[in-house]
Amino acid sequence: MSNFNHNLILSVFLILILSSCGSKKIITSNNDLLINVENIKIKYDDKLMLDSDNDGVEDRFDLEKNTPKDNKVDKVGRSMDRDYDGVPDFIDDDPFSTLGAFVDKNGREIDLDRDGVPDNIDLSKNTNIGCCVDINGMSTDCLKANFPVIFFNPNSSEVEDFNYDRLQVISSIIRSNLNFKIRIIGYYDYKVLESYNSNLDLKRAESVLLVLSNVFGIEASRMEYKVAEINNDLEEDFLRKVEFELF
Repeated sequence: MSNFNHNLILSVFLILILSSCGSKKIITSNNDLLINVENIKIKYDDKLMLDSDNDGVEDRFDLEKNTPKDNKVDKVGRSMDRDYDGVPDFIDDDPFSTLGAFVDKNGREIDLDRDGVPDNIDLSKNTNIGCCVDINGMSTDCLKANFPVIFFNPNSSEVEDFNYDRLQVISSIIRSNLNFKIRIIGYYDYKVLESYNSNLDLKRAESVLLVLSNVFGIEASRMEYKVAEINNDLEEDFLRKVEFELF
């Protein structure tokens, strides 16, 4: 009986020792896995965040990785080209060239006979200066003539330099057709950007009249201006303009 008690006590003692060691080992293991949250640092992959030209579009999405500084780009990093002529706006001398027109390296329409119709659309490429033509460059009744359009930047009535080639065409037509006067029709973007400025259409028409008079020498008595009727079919870019008609 004494030996039995002795063996029992020894067994219990060994179990306690082993249990104690096992528990200590587990605790030690848990302590090794503890993480100090304050020391966690999220590391970004620099290559994924890289934007070499600082245009706001990461290189991994950027289709034009060498955009000039401060140049506006689209969502995939390409330089803006509002007239889709292949010449970025920041070097385009005429950001409103006719859609589909062939342009030179500076973005100006190629129009050798200077009738206001780009050569690649013009069906009569040797029209006399000042001749009234239709949209295809063919001679037509001046009351039905096609005139170049003068475009403006948002919230502006200033006649920019890129419009002067168009005004040259218009002034030639006026000089060559003395029996007619010209009506200048002003538009503004009443939909979005310029909706608060309802006089901008009138100011634009006035500005064009002054340039035709002061720069191109057209008599003010042969010109009049008015504002256009609202046309909901036009896109915003094509509302910031001045058009013409003979009468």
